Formats: sequence, structure tokens, C-alpha cells
Amino acid sequence: MRRSTVIALAGVLAGGIQSFAQGLGNGCTPAGTWYGGQENGAKYLLTIVPSGVKWTVTPFPRLTTVYTIVYQAAFKPRVQVLTRFTGEMVNEGGANYRSQIIALVNQSDLPPGPNSPANSPEVSAIRERGSMVDCNTMKFEIDFFAMYSWASNKVPFKDPPDSSRLAPGAVIQETYRRMATECAQCPSGN
Repeated sequence: MRRSTVIALAGVLAGGIQSFAQGLGNGCTPAGTWYGGQENGAKYLLTIVPSGVKWTVTPFPRLTTVYTIVYQAAFKPRVQVLTRFTGEMVNEGGANYRSQIIALVNQSDLPPGPNSPANSPEVSAIRERGSMVDCNTMKFEIDFFAMYSWASNKVPFKDPPDSSRLAPGAVIQETYRRMATECAQCPSGN
């Protein structure tokens, strides 16, 4: 019980420090609902929810805010099954963030059986770095986009991938806008 109280208190303290750093009452955090993606490519709905704090050592030792992130594609994938991309985003200082997300991809919508490894899913793994341009705009740069075969038993991000979706040195750039929380166009106003 005591440990959970200390963890909760650390979360409140870290949130308070972040609030003062951004300006009291500003609310300029990445938490919220976002929409966007590549300029001429895939679009996603992005949900960012604060999930606590953790101790990090890079770029310097400190407590940092951690967020759970969920991307939902706004297109029909070319595979039978593509789960949502989900993962963790950490603050790297100021308005800079780093995320690692995964999704499962399957060429079949049937459950895999013991004698059907072709139906086993692949793990799609993405690392991105981003920053808040302003309170309503975030930009991300994906520098790692790889696939791991379930049958290979590899650990995403730790082991070399089975295939890469990016050419060496290539990046994918995405821009997201925050969903407004007031409705000037609604009949009753805000």
C-alpha cells in the first residue's frame, strides 16, 4: 500500500512540475485526441493518455511523463487483419517525445492452428520521435519501421527484424492536429 502511495505522489508531483513548466493553467500537453498522418499518405486517429511517470537516464537522469498511445488507421489495410498500433510515448525533455508502438498483422482472418504457421501474425514495430510545434500541432518522424515474424520468436526492437519497411536512412514524416474541445459551430455554442 505504501509503495502505491509513493508512486501516485510521484505522478502528481511530476504532473505538477510539467504544468508549471508549460505555464499554470495552459494545459499544453500531448494528452488528447489527434488526427493526421503523412501529407500525401496514410491518415490515423491518435489518442494519447497520460499513464504515469518513470525514471529515465537519457538525455539525463530524471523522472519523465509516460503516455499510452493508440493509432487507428483511417484506411482499409491490404491485409486481412491489422490491429491498432499501440505503445508508449515518453517525454525526452521540453516539447520532445519518443514513441515505440506495435501492431499485429495477419494475412488470414482465421485463427492460427498448430499446423498452420502461415496464419501466424507478424509484429509491425515502429519507433518515432516527435515534438509539439504548438499546443494543437505535433510532428513525428518515423525512423524505424520493421516486421517481425511470429514464428521467428524475435523480440521487437531488441532483435534484428525479419524485414524493414524503410530504406536505410529513410524516414516517414507525419503531422497531427488536436481535436478541438469547444464547438463554435454547434447550435448551443461552446
